[in-house]
Amino acid sequence: GMGAGQSGSDVSIVSSEPESPTRVERIEFWTEPLKNPVAAAAGGLHSFLAIRTQDRKTRILEKLVDGLIHEREVMRSELVYKRMKKAASLVKSAHKSSLRPNLKLRTIRRWAKRHRGDYDVHSANCHRMSTYVWNLSVAEHRKRMDVPQSGLSYFASSIGIGASTRIAQSRKEREKEADGDVEWKELRKEIKERVERAKKNEG
Repeated sequence: GMGAGQSGSDVSIVSSEPESPTRVERIEFWTEPLKNPVAAAAGGLHSFLAIRTQDRKTRILEKLVDGLIHEREVMRSELVYKRMKKAASLVKSAHKSSLRPNLKLRTIRRWAKRHRGDYDVHSANCHRMSTYVWNLSVAEHRKRMDVPQSGLSYFASSIGIGASTRIAQSRKEREKEADGDVEWKELRKEIKERVERAKKNEG
């Protein structure tokens, strides 16, 4: 950065810089249950970033199972609705003041592209991409985060072995929400059987 003595000239540089429509105003780190219902029951999560730019657009950036980085524009209300329905959780958010100065969308895209390639649950999953981009975007060290669920791979969670405690905990929460849901009841039975089988095999 510049020396403290140059703060006067510093101000003029900032004010003369034109506003860019793709300058990042806010970044949010979101998670939602995995699409696979058994994996979701075991507590498996997908993560994505919501990026709001100067032009008031909100874009979602995520790494999907095809190994590619997907970007799509969403209405802000879609995210608010998901959060209200508890279909997604906002884990962290950082406003312009906490982000690297003058951070542009194209920079974020470039960082995300480094994570393109195979969707390997242990080394290159959605959380790693989201966390990597988040950590590069925030200016302050204390805002950085660790990769969530690095120990819970998609497959371990979908098989349900060693995940019986997570399933039980998640089941309690789900039971409240989905009491009359027949499909969920069937799924719950299947999970119970899987867990029993897993216990037998371990014992």
